[in-house]
Amino acid sequence: MRRAPADAPAARRTERAVRALLVVGDKALANTIDLTLQHGPYVRRNVATVAEGKTAIEDWEPHLLLVDIDVEAQVLGAEAGTARARAR
Repeated sequence: MRRAPADAPAARRTERAVRALLVVGDKALANTIDLTLQHGPYVRRNVATVAEGKTAIEDWEPHLLLVDIDVEAQVLGAEAGTARARAR
């Protein structure tokens, strides 16, 4: 098993630490979930975008993945807004 990089957020370091990746664009929600996970055997990493999440999954191989479905909706919404602006 690969170890979490040194820049990963600290958690209780145990032999059974669970790598948890949060893909949450809303900073307040991400902080709330992160605070909750601090009370368990989790090594946590937070990212705000789907692209960052894909990279983190490949590099870090988390055991647990928590994804806010609105993250993707925000990306698609921004793309749709840009397309509408170009059409005008």
